[in-house]
Amino acid sequence: MRDIKFEEKYGYLILNGTYYKFKSKDGKPSIVKADEKKIKKQLDMSNKIAKKLKDHLDVEAVLVENLMSISYKDVNILFNKLFKSKRKSTIKTREHHCVDMKIGNFILPIVN
Repeated sequence: MRDIKFEEKYGYLILNGTYYKFKSKDGKPSIVKADEKKIKKQLDMSNKIAKKLKDHLDVEAVLVENLMSISYKDVNILFNKLFKSKRKSTIKTREHHCVDMKIGNFILPIVN
């Protein structure tokens, strides 16, 4: 029996390089094959747009806005983890249904 690897990216299910999308008809969910040419073209355009806009993005403003949307207690935990803890935390941007940043075991949502 061979291993089947599914990947979910940008709202699509990817199986062996083929894109599928989720549909719902009469309340019943289904998975249908998506137009790969459109998806790849949209992904290419989205990457180009992101690169062009990246230079104009105020990263600090986005992060401060998101940090202010979480509780004081969580900000305090995160501050202590980054500045007062003797343990080093790994910081990683994660992409899935939303974009967030994982700092040790703490997850800071960036985009919902």
